[in-house]
Amino acid sequence: MHLFQSTSSLLAYGSLLFVVAEIYLTLNKLWSRKHEGQVVESISVMSKLVGLVPVTVFAIDGSLRQQWVVAIVNGLWMMARSVQLLIGIGLWEVGRRRISPWVMLRRALSQERSELGDLLKALVRPIGAQKMIDILGQLAYIDDHLDPRERELIQTFADHWQIHLNWEAIHAHRLSTPSRRLQSLSQAITDYLAMAPPADQARQLTDLVALIIRADGQVTAEEDITLAETTNQLNAYGCGRKADYSYVNIVPRSSEQATALVSLLMNVEERQVAGGSTYLVGPYFSALYAEQIAKQYRALGFFAIMVDQVGLDRLVEGGDGGVVVAVG
Repeated sequence: MHLFQSTSSLLAYGSLLFVVAEIYLTLNKLWSRKHEGQVVESISVMSKLVGLVPVTVFAIDGSLRQQWVVAIVNGLWMMARSVQLLIGIGLWEVGRRRISPWVMLRRALSQERSELGDLLKALVRPIGAQKMIDILGQLAYIDDHLDPRERELIQTFADHWQIHLNWEAIHAHRLSTPSRRLQSLSQAITDYLAMAPPADQARQLTDLVALIIRADGQVTAEEDITLAETTNQLNAYGCGRKADYSYVNIVPRSSEQATALVSLLMNVEERQVAGGSTYLVGPYFSALYAEQIAKQYRALGFFAIMVDQVGLDRLVEGGDGGVVVAVG
């Protein structure tokens, strides 16, 4: 086991070379064309701003936990996305060099909002349009508040797709707890993906998720978790790969807690590990959401930690929990 962990650690550090190579090749392609208007306009400034949030959080968390692979990988992606952001606002574009970066950023965001119609045209009456409208409605209420800008955006899509919008049904999502709202949203996305929409459409829905969440100009903690969970779920389908699941591992402190846990959860999975039994809850599509669930169980007095698939495998084998790494 020690040899396996040493090898795994060596491979993790070795993989940094591939991350550096990927970032270099990505930026090198952009850098030589950073002054061209078409290249500048092809970069979504809003997506880069959204993408900076999770990698920054993971970089700080990795540093505090002394998980240096996590910190270094996410630090590198922070740098890469920052450079892409600067290119996207036109910092090096010919004719803009006398304009302040702040003005460039405001203009880029304003232009991106005005191009929303392009995405609408690409999604002319998509497969599962009604389900997509329901997903957008649930997203708008994920922070327990429907902003007028969010309502206007959803209405725009409904009108474009010629769908009658039942606002009473959308308002009903406010009545649930934050955890129930996110569970309902995840199930709605699962039902939508079960309709086998085109991969491109699923990726476009990921863009719509970011638009709705940022429509009111701020991102709450609930929306940050929602963005990570839904984006990972949709991207896994859109890219044709298996999702990177996270789990919550619960270890009862007594037989009474074990009994209470089984009665509390309908589909809890019991695993035999070195030293006794452990209970597994999940899977979840993001480490952020899994950690949030773990906090809820810890508040109830249970010992609960978040683990990824690698950590789960090690746990069953008798090893330590795993590490979650967020990459580009």
